[in-house]
Amino acid sequence: MGSDLFGNEACLVRWIGQMVRRILAALVMSTGLSGAAMAGTVSGTIGNVKPAEMPEHSVLNVRLIDVSRQDVAAEVLSSKRYKVDTLPAEFALEYDDALIDDRMSYAIQAQILNKGTLLFTNTSVVPVLTRGASDTVDVEVFPILNDLSAGKWQAYEMQGDALDGPRLPEIEFAGEGRFGATGGCNRFMGAVEVEPELTGGKVSFPSEMAGTLMACPPDLDMQERAFLKTLAGIVAFDRSGEELSFTDEAGQIVLRMRLMR
Repeated sequence: MGSDLFGNEACLVRWIGQMVRRILAALVMSTGLSGAAMAGTVSGTIGNVKPAEMPEHSVLNVRLIDVSRQDVAAEVLSSKRYKVDTLPAEFALEYDDALIDDRMSYAIQAQILNKGTLLFTNTSVVPVLTRGASDTVDVEVFPILNDLSAGKWQAYEMQGDALDGPRLPEIEFAGEGRFGATGGCNRFMGAVEVEPELTGGKVSFPSEMAGTLMACPPDLDMQERAFLKTLAGIVAFDRSGEELSFTDEAGQIVLRMRLMR
């Protein structure tokens, strides 16, 4: 009699424990489902006026942004990066429905970068999702040409040889092709002729430049002469982020520089 009673109580305890676990599991599942974010997708194409091939290692960065307020920076709600070889290119960007307010305005921003240098971007707002806008869009991007418009650069390699010392050659571009330069002793100034392209372009330095005529120590005099001779043979440049290289007619890199400011 006593053993049956204890046996029945044990069964009852096990049954209650099972029921409690089932109820808790159901509650957890219900809570998870009710709190789960509903995902939406904005899709479309990124293109230029005509098809274009991108330099190697180019990356397309697409962002969904909140443009409701003009007095603050746009808030990024979602972003995605793609390897891109040609334009047009397709994209699909997921976002959290809970972040979208029908009273607000949203847009797609697209940029194509190559090693940190901006190549293409859209220049007008591309609305999506609210206020009658669709979730499928075609975004037109435009090239950002590199025209050596500004920046001060210091040489660290010339004619294949590393440069080291307290007074290295420098070039500072000031816009409209104007520049100032030093070989480490005297200073020169003039204007370059530039035909910009996506990551670089054609460039030629003037054969004659205004400058100072100080007497220089032998080592700096030799460096300066080599620098001026190198400038005279440059026909093209290529910029990658904070790196700038110049090439001669044979396509050989003859001068490498780093951005100072």
